[in-house]
Amino acid sequence: IWLEESDAFTWISERSGWRHIYLVSADGKSVTDLTPGEFDVTEMGAIDESGGWLYFTAPSEDSAQRYLHPSRPDGSGGVERVTPQEYPGTNSYHISKDARWAIHTFSSFSQPPQTRLVSLPDHKTRQVVEDNRELVRKLSAIAFGEHEFFQVKARDGLVLDGYIMRPPDFDPR
Repeated sequence: IWLEESDAFTWISERSGWRHIYLVSADGKSVTDLTPGEFDVTEMGAIDESGGWLYFTAPSEDSAQRYLHPSRPDGSGGVERVTPQEYPGTNSYHISKDARWAIHTFSSFSQPPQTRLVSLPDHKTRQVVEDNRELVRKLSAIAFGEHEFFQVKARDGLVLDGYIMRPPDFDPR
């Protein structure tokens, strides 16, 4: 994406070993990592040049989860998480062109999707679009077994995520 207020563009690359967003000068001589860290960017959300923000989705602590993060489009500052702690799991965002609003959808292993309109960068809920209250009520009547997330290292060293879900009456003996 070419930036309107500078002679540069954004580029998504795995040149560091991680999928990151870079700011590249038009002549290609300057390349700045806008999303530094040991994680893969899963989606570039929006660039708010006038407000000075670039939004992207990536995991924070857990590689199986997704959160919204802001960065500065000029490469200054660090990478912080915008998604509140109360939404642990998968978070997706459809961000408005001016990057002031987003449709935020949250779900987790035990939580059906919830959708809300949030303002950015403060992530305040302005309107709940779908809370799936009825589905949550119906699911609470079902006896689910425990679930466990785990990681397995493949022969080549790649770490794979997995989970096991046991029946409600599971006896480990």
